[in-house]
Amino acid sequence: MNDFFLANNRSITIKVLGSDVEVKQLQMHNFDIWSPIALVIRDSLKQNDYSDLIGAGLVKDDGAHVFQLCSLCTNTEIEMLLDLAESDPLEFSHLLQHVIEVNGAYFKEEIKLGPKNRNKKGEAEHTWFDSFQYLIAYGHRHEDILQMTYGTFIKYLQSAQKYQCNRGKFDANIIRAAYHADKKGFATFQDELSKH
Repeated sequence: MNDFFLANNRSITIKVLGSDVEVKQLQMHNFDIWSPIALVIRDSLKQNDYSDLIGAGLVKDDGAHVFQLCSLCTNTEIEMLLDLAESDPLEFSHLLQHVIEVNGAYFKEEIKLGPKNRNKKGEAEHTWFDSFQYLIAYGHRHEDILQMTYGTFIKYLQSAQKYQCNRGKFDANIIRAAYHADKKGFATFQDELSKH
């Protein structure tokens, strides 16, 4: 899914046995509810591309998680999903594939983000509050962050990190120019910066 799909919290509508089913993105405000369910599925996928065979294996090995996730990501009750999986396993597999694709930011994520309280040396490590504060420092509001989809949240974190790295390089260049320039040269350099 593209950046605008993520940023606008879009969903897709698919036909399942003649009925419209909306497949939604997972959001940050209920991360604590969906992440334990989705983690089991993500770990089972192990970065493999989805196929109907893999979908059948997920239903067989992690069925409870699969049906809960599909219920959270669609406008469909678990009972109806169970009936669909029993009556038309291929159709259910396609629904699951769409759920995974719409939420690809989570399921195809290379590194696992998440809080850990302490490392082996007993030092405090990164928490979700640190991630939220990082975005707040770049102008986001707490309430807005909670309404973001997981994909949007990750993209904003990556953008803020990129901005911080670029800003660090810029600041380092200014310090270096100031250190090596004479008074007149530095005044000229500052005038150039003021023009932009």
